[in-house]
Amino acid sequence: MKDQSFTHGDLTIEIHYDDCIDNPRYNENQTQFIMFHKTYKLPNESGIENYHEFFNSFSQMQIDLQSKFKHVNPVYMYNHSGLAFSLKSFHDQWDSGQIGFIVSNEGTSEEFLKNAESELITYGYYANGECFGYCVYPSEDEDSESQWGFYGYDHYKSGLVESLSETLRFAFEQNEETIQSIISKLK
Repeated sequence: MKDQSFTHGDLTIEIHYDDCIDNPRYNENQTQFIMFHKTYKLPNESGIENYHEFFNSFSQMQIDLQSKFKHVNPVYMYNHSGLAFSLKSFHDQWDSGQIGFIVSNEGTSEEFLKNAESELITYGYYANGECFGYCVYPSEDEDSESQWGFYGYDHYKSGLVESLSETLRFAFEQNEETIQSIISKLK
């Protein structure tokens, strides 16, 4: 599904939602997600299908996980017109609550929290369908170029702008002024 399309000179640039993007949890990650929800199929990289069979509470599960992992942090989800994930409580008794943990045996506490936050944000983009790709079509019978797999609406942070700039620079031999003019049209 197309999110945005515009023409600049003899080029047409389209930004599309990427509905075939891989779950970011299939990539190499620095953390493991252990999440449970009765409505959503969330990442559970622990092998425990139903924590209620083994633990009476998340507190009891946390004690067990702390005996196996160097770093253990609760994960919270807010569910209202989309999903939001956080390492801290949303303090909303109706639409949020703890859904599990993020764990790791790697790095310092600071590195763990940085990786956990980053991976949780990326997973949130994926869970909400905030994934994009682009296509560049020349007006003549030249080959088009495309790139997919960018997570998040901020096309600068996701790397889409940098990738599109490189494609315009090298595949279509556009100068810097033209590239900046095209990039300025992105939402």
